[in-house]
Amino acid sequence: MHPQRSQKENVPSVQDFDLYAVYKKLGSTLVVSANPPQFTMLAASDQYLEIVNLKEDDVVGKGVFEVFPGKPGEAESILLTFQRVIEQKEPIELPTVKYSVLEGDSARECYWSTVNTPVLDDQGEVKCILLSTKDITEHVHSQEREKEAYEQIRKQREQTEALFLDLPVGVTYFSNNGYKIEYANKAICEIWNKG
Repeated sequence: MHPQRSQKENVPSVQDFDLYAVYKKLGSTLVVSANPPQFTMLAASDQYLEIVNLKEDDVVGKGVFEVFPGKPGEAESILLTFQRVIEQKEPIELPTVKYSVLEGDSARECYWSTVNTPVLDDQGEVKCILLSTKDITEHVHSQEREKEAYEQIRKQREQTEALFLDLPVGVTYFSNNGYKIEYANKAICEIWNKG
């Protein structure tokens, strides 16, 4: 007869796991060493590598700005954020960051939402920064398209109203209930002696 094991004994401990293998399967994350100005990349999750279209060997052991130089002005804002994380020793969330990713000879414009979380050592100093990122490029482009469509509709409405007001014949537009005049052009106002 086998001795019964308690439920706690049946639960594996964290030492039973390959935490790096677990990390690799987490969302889109990147671990960066707190070694300014290089900020050497220590690990990248599978999802992160897929988004940036790179292999682990292209990233790990290299500086963030060596692999992702970005366009002028882009790298500086990320560098400042990393420095703030190190100084404040607190997570910093960036809801929308524009940062280009090189693909061959060209750059793909990307938008990211990211939380930069410091990982402290035993002395309370920032050892590395965990970047939890989300590619929000499609969402940003969708918002831009929506804004452009709204602007186009607004311009068309203004043009229609201008055309309506300048027609040589009297025209009136009433509200749905028929009691309120929404628009009356110049010609009808002159007919009514209101112009």
